[in-house]
Amino acid sequence: RGIRDGTANGTLMLDLGHPREVDLALGLRVSDGHYQLARDAASEVSGTLDLDLALATRGVPGEGALARALNGHLRFMAVPDRGAFLLLDYWGGGLLQALAQSVGAMESSRINCAAGRMTIVNGRLVAEPLILDGTRVRVNASLEVGFPGGALTGHAAPQPKQPKLFRAAVPVTIGGTLAAPTVAADSGARELESEHRCR
Repeated sequence: RGIRDGTANGTLMLDLGHPREVDLALGLRVSDGHYQLARDAASEVSGTLDLDLALATRGVPGEGALARALNGHLRFMAVPDRGAFLLLDYWGGGLLQALAQSVGAMESSRINCAAGRMTIVNGRLVAEPLILDGTRVRVNASLEVGFPGGALTGHAAPQPKQPKLFRAAVPVTIGGTLAAPTVAADSGARELESEHRCR
């Protein structure tokens, strides 16, 4: 389980020259790595992963100082090699499509890729766009996370790739915290566009 194969390189720098202050920098790049994640054999997810991570912070440990001083970025693209995702069809597809899949008359969508770009400035992470691209539905999302508390603000909107009769797609808003996230329907959420494309 984890990431194997592909090409990976990284750096970790830690400056402890000041008696109390910590100066930390972390970088990691993975190219065409193969990931494998699972709680059990039935729920295994695997595929290829490209990742570019850079983080840096400086301050006195304690009371969230290092989290508030955090800066950097994260870019990723994951391409699953197997598995279906029926929930994506139910969320973003049409009513007739959902009925057809419920009785086994139509195969579930497959995930083409998941991708995103995140920037962190002074302890605030902004992720826009985030995408989940399926064979029939594409989900565009944005998310902001405030550290050290982990407060969440975001929304996600599914878009069918073909026009649907009796469209059932419902955008959602994301709130709460990383420890206790909340999701609620939001019919007024704006549509998001992304330049990310699956290979």
